[in-house]
Amino acid sequence: MPIQLLPALGMGAKVLLGGATIGGTALGAASVYDGVTGAGKGFRNQAYAAGPDPETGKFSAGLIGNQFINEDSPEFAEGFKNYALNKNDRLIQMSSVLGDKLIFDSSKSIPQNIAANEKAFAIASQQLTNEISELDPKVIKEERRYQDQLRATQEARLDNLNFQRMQIAREDQRYNERLDRNELNRRQEAVMAMMGGLTSLGAAFA
Repeated sequence: MPIQLLPALGMGAKVLLGGATIGGTALGAASVYDGVTGAGKGFRNQAYAAGPDPETGKFSAGLIGNQFINEDSPEFAEGFKNYALNKNDRLIQMSSVLGDKLIFDSSKSIPQNIAANEKAFAIASQQLTNEISELDPKVIKEERRYQDQLRATQEARLDNLNFQRMQIAREDQRYNERLDRNELNRRQEAVMAMMGGLTSLGAAFA
């Protein structure tokens, strides 16, 4: 069985894995082996990340990875397409515009597939822009009316907020004025009381 190769790594032998050399125990291989699916997901993603060989167009998962996956199978090729369309932002953008018209060759690298779709993507993007600009005038009119209403609502809210702020400011001013008047009255009463006391005191010594 292919899995039986893993304990063999514990002999301290160095095994070539996807271009990297790992020595010691089976931990190196186990770290890229998917024990849940049993399908060597770590090896597969490692091969996808490296991409196909520029000359042969074939993938290599390394000596150990080859025991778990078949790089030449249609499933592996389709998996590379799914991997690229989920990992690369540019291909994601192209796929959203081109849809089924997106060209993807699993024997080519991700940059090569991007380059192969650039022209079609530019044309489709321009067509989409033209379609948007040629919308039914009624639709455009409704959109403008909606935007005008939204703008008017926002301006009304802003005016109402400013009015509320002005009211608060006026109330604060009135409150401060009342405090000032009360303080002035209190001082005047204190002065008059003091003067009255002095008058009474002067009359007592007269």
